[in-house]
Amino acid sequence: MISNLDVWLLTSSNVRPGTGNQDMYNTVLGYARNGWEVHLLTDSRAVRGLPKIHDSVFCHRKPIRLLDAQQAVKRWLRSLLGEGGAARSVRPHRPAPGMARYMKVFRWAMSRRGVALARRLGPVDLVYGYEFFGAAAGRAVADALGVPLVTRFQGTELCRWLGDPAALLADSVKAGATRTPADLVIMANDGTQGDRVLDALGVPREKVRFWMNGVDKQDVFRPQVDAGAVRRSLGIDPGEVFILHTGRLFHWKRIDRHLEVLARVRRQFEGFRAVFIGDGPEREAVLALCTSLGLDDRVRFLGAMPHGQVMDYLNACDIYISFYDLSNLSNSLIESCVCGKCIVTTAVGGTGDLVTDGANAVVVPEHDDPDRIAAGLLRVLRDPGERARLAEGARCRGCELLTWQERMQMEVAEVEKVLVGRTPA
Repeated sequence: MISNLDVWLLTSSNVRPGTGNQDMYNTVLGYARNGWEVHLLTDSRAVRGLPKIHDSVFCHRKPIRLLDAQQAVKRWLRSLLGEGGAARSVRPHRPAPGMARYMKVFRWAMSRRGVALARRLGPVDLVYGYEFFGAAAGRAVADALGVPLVTRFQGTELCRWLGDPAALLADSVKAGATRTPADLVIMANDGTQGDRVLDALGVPREKVRFWMNGVDKQDVFRPQVDAGAVRRSLGIDPGEVFILHTGRLFHWKRIDRHLEVLARVRRQFEGFRAVFIGDGPEREAVLALCTSLGLDDRVRFLGAMPHGQVMDYLNACDIYISFYDLSNLSNSLIESCVCGKCIVTTAVGGTGDLVTDGANAVVVPEHDDPDRIAAGLLRVLRDPGERARLAEGARCRGCELLTWQERMQMEVAEVEKVLVGRTPA
């Protein structure tokens, strides 16, 4: 497996295992549990002391010295966010020079490393390109070794250009990597309409598997959590409604919209406290916006934390909110269903593949209208009975969802079909 990502979301301030990339973690773990030996090759900076994921998972972490990848990504993010790092609606189009340069160097360096690693390991059955950097480098390694290539995408921001082929192809880094020729293409149904993007890029449908992520239900649903203790630790009074959002502070996740909605809600309803868990490039901007909207006494930002700890907060909250730009069908919304939480979200992208307005959530059609979203949130803030009814609906929906074990068994079965008749290198 080749990727520029790591199993955990590692930053200069947070190297705790369990934080961040649950998709990647459950993917490598799923293969290991199904009898595979997995070697993850990443240019993530080396971090000592991380626990082993599984006896059959081996992580090879080494930065690319030819290019300071972290600085390249920072330049790319600055080009997206502007000099002030504004938290407003940012819509990237053409890839920034730093991004394109990072791709070229990554593909060259990691393909060489991948071939060298494979030759040291002995016969390799499959190359797995995780996300667009991994897909590009993985193609070169698979060709050199004469083995199949599987590409895997967690979703795609390219959906913003659906209906505009010229704009879609103008994002040459992501579009080019997403349509990398592969024996099997696994696109997560995270609501960003990745199936339609692959169609627009000319990827043969018979090679595509478009699945929603799984969820570890036994770990996520925690009826034993002392909700009162969690609330007290946050300074939330017994009579206040606990609102939660979890996720990276990234441009298309529109934390600014979440704050603008809460500011409107406060004008009519004071009895809530909102907590945001996650970190990212917009942290300073959203903190400044929170202060300017007068929400510092109602909103807390806790930063990134291990997934297990996040689940304690999710099980203790009353309402989960998500008002993203491209889709709201995230792992967090899936987990909110499993926990039986009242969900307030918006109808954008494939959000409707998971939840239905009035049945198991409040789904506001006007996804970019803070006034309409605030009205939907106010409805359940003021009506505990409606909160409970929608929470029960969400819990029923959560019971229908696949576990990660089931989801990965589906994937491994499809990959093993690819290997039939192929001779390992």
